[in-house]
Amino acid sequence: MDFEVFKKRLTGSAEVYFSKTEDLLVRQTIPVMTGYNSILTNIGRVDNKGVEVSLNSINISTNCFSWTTNASFTYNKNEIVHLFGSDLNGDGIEDNDIANSWFIGKPIESYYDYVFDGIYQVGDTDIPNGSKPGFVRVKDLNGDGLINSSDRTVVGSGGSPKYQFGITNTLNYKKISFSFFINAMQGWEAPFNLINPLAPGRSLNQLDAGWWTAENQSNTRPSLTYSNPLGTNFYLSRNFLRLQNVTFSYDLDSSLLEKLNISKLSLNINAKNLYTSTKWLGPDPENGGSYRTEQGSNNLYPLPRTISLGLNASF
Repeated sequence: MDFEVFKKRLTGSAEVYFSKTEDLLVRQTIPVMTGYNSILTNIGRVDNKGVEVSLNSINISTNCFSWTTNASFTYNKNEIVHLFGSDLNGDGIEDNDIANSWFIGKPIESYYDYVFDGIYQVGDTDIPNGSKPGFVRVKDLNGDGLINSSDRTVVGSGGSPKYQFGITNTLNYKKISFSFFINAMQGWEAPFNLINPLAPGRSLNQLDAGWWTAENQSNTRPSLTYSNPLGTNFYLSRNFLRLQNVTFSYDLDSSLLEKLNISKLSLNINAKNLYTSTKWLGPDPENGGSYRTEQGSNNLYPLPRTISLGLNASF
């Protein structure tokens, strides 16, 4: 749907979509005893549904001043509907593919892990053998008094944000122009290695995440001596809101330029990535990079904050 209202002071479009994709070509992990780690195969069905909205408004328009706004919003949800059609345990429910972290009714990129339940503290009486104060506590989901693979479940999903929105405001006063762009992505997370999160071989500072110590008994960060025997991950929100682009420009008065045989001369200042609000501990929540090259990420540094000065002239 496209619309124009208030004498075209407000225009925009709204789209709703539903996409069904079958027999996806994906790389499936298989037992290494076959001689291969994975194969390409056509399997399953994935549904995507969402909304995309864009708005353009002329908020103020006079002879010497104007203010316009452009905004966009998107929402997407994907869900695995079926995989192989197999039911090996005979419970009448199609089997998930745990090895590939594919779960029916869940997004494509889901995280299957133990549920974090805090940190063992000094004085706790239920610390199991092999653990000690400062080690991670996970939930016993089936209540059998043991922590094993049966206590794992889908703990979250990532890969792409559920919500994205951006807004640009542009203000013009005579020969002065000012604009700024705010970008945000919400509703996603990613695993983050909190066990000695350093970049080997690089002169980077160690991440100060408030580790557990006898003096600082954190309930969210383990001790640096924690060896992670269960091989579980920590999952951090990648939600962020970023002041991504700010631009200021000024056109010099033409009467001052005539003597120099210049028809137009403008000065502009552009600033990028001035501020990011996020709880992600890595360099940049948008790419999800961590500080460890072992995780396959080379994004060891945050986006640079840049300020540039420009001069445009027409003769």
